[in-house]
This record gives sequence, structure tokens and C-alpha cells, in this order.
Amino acid sequence: MAALKIAFAVESFFPEHSAGTEVYILDLSRYLMKIGTGLGLISTFCAQKVGDESIYTYEANPNLEPVIEKTYSINNVSPHHTTAIISTKESKTNFYIEPVDIWASSVMKHSNTALPVELNSLDINKIIKTVNPSYLIMDIEGYEYELLPHIDWENIRKIQVEIHTKFLGPDKTNEIIQTLDTQGFNMHSEYSREEQYYFHKR
Repeated sequence: MAALKIAFAVESFFPEHSAGTEVYILDLSRYLMKIGTGLGLISTFCAQKVGDESIYTYEANPNLEPVIEKTYSINNVSPHHTTAIISTKESKTNFYIEPVDIWASSVMKHSNTALPVELNSLDINKIIKTVNPSYLIMDIEGYEYELLPHIDWENIRKIQVEIHTKFLGPDKTNEIIQTLDTQGFNMHSEYSREEQYYFHKR
């Protein structure tokens, strides 16, 4: 029953939700790479718009895998999906699963009740070289601060990142924005709202 509700959400979620502005990039993007699949809603929406073969998505939380698969199945999409941590190197890395607020689960430990699980991590720059995305979406609960400065941007032209100021604070949030500006990305204020930020290569 829960999966069925998710299936309906894919059709109705985006017109009113701030995340719906993902559509702004689809006309110009060849391949889309999403780090932090969540329930699979955004990757489903994008796959419906541009096709399965253009979407590569990654989720670290293994507990979400059955939900993601069900979301894709009900909505008749099959984007490229991998369960793994995306990091700066290939290794074993602790991922902290929050038992109450599952959306706060992260490579970063946000509470004393978080449950550690050791998972495989993949090198983000190796993936970028293989996939060659033109658009990057990232929602990784504060770990964006550690990951973004190490990315080789290659042919990425557009970025949407959820910057988790509640975990990072305003100084680190501004530092992320400055890092992307230094790498040649302008922030689009008309699409950015709350913690969702959109950037385009100058």
C-alpha cells in the first residue's frame, strides 16, 4: 500500500513542490546523475521525461532499496540505480542510519541514536568520468560540504544541491556557494528556495 501511494505521488508531487524545478534542466542535459535517490521520486520523474538510459542515481541507505525498486516498477521506469556511498575514494565507509528521522541518515553522524553500518563507497570522480553527466543533483544530508570541493566537474553544466544549513550552519553553507562560484557556477535565485540551490556553468 505504501508503494502505491508513492506511485501516485510521482504524478502529483512536482507541480507544487520546490523540487519540481528539476524540470528546468532537462531540456539541455544529456545525462543526469543524482546522489541521494531517497524514495526514487525525482529519478522517476526525470526518467519519465528524458528516458531511463539518461538517468544514473545512487543511494547509500540500504533500507530504502525495496522502496526505490517498487517506485520504479509501479511507474514503469528503469533508471541506472546503485546502492553505495558516493565519496572521494573507493573504500569501506560508515553510514549512519537514523531510526526516527530516516531522511537525516548520512555519512555524517547527526545524533547519538544513529546506527552505523559499513558500506562500500565509490569514487565520485571515477563515476563522473564514466557517466559523463551534464547535470548533477545532490541530496546527502550535510555530506555535500565534504564532497563538493573534491569534484572534477568535467562536462557538468548544471547543479542542484540541497545544502543542509540545519546541520552545517550558515558559514559552511556560504562556503559551499563560494566554492561553486570559484568553479564557474552561477546560482539561479529564481529556482533556488529554502535549502534547494540551483547553479549553471558560466
